[in-house]
Amino acid sequence: MNEKVIAILNIKEIKKSNLEKYKKPGVWALWANNIAGKKVCLEVAQTKNIYDEIKSALFILSNKDDLKCKQCSKEYDARQRYEHSTPFKIHKCKSCEHVSELRIKSWKRNPRYIDKYQDMILKYLEFEFISVDISDEMKYKSKRLEIEKAYAQINQALYWWG
Repeated sequence: MNEKVIAILNIKEIKKSNLEKYKKPGVWALWANNIAGKKVCLEVAQTKNIYDEIKSALFILSNKDDLKCKQCSKEYDARQRYEHSTPFKIHKCKSCEHVSELRIKSWKRNPRYIDKYQDMILKYLEFEFISVDISDEMKYKSKRLEIEKAYAQINQALYWWG
């Protein structure tokens, strides 16, 4: 695997390294520093378009939930596949009439996506999005799934499949 940093988010700024060239299928990962300064793998994903997914994740990580969403108590526990998986809460946005700036209608159908990243921003610093594999084989979903799973397990991705 030829890993390459393609975007960095810290408290002050977002740095993108030619992100537009990743409008292609592949596997990407999100790493960050925990409070003790140790770099940990947070998320791994396979996709038909790395650019679109990272662009969405950067938007969520750099925008906060509004007060009404933060006060909402209609939530449930995220699934945890492994003992190292990080627990977090997911809002029941599908049944909520309030639509925040962050939780626009398309993401309202999948609040897990927003809540996972909102939980990360509270616990981690210096986010790095990594291109894990963008080889020609990545046009096949079965190959992307295989690489995603192996990378997530080897690096004990804390939010993978959460």
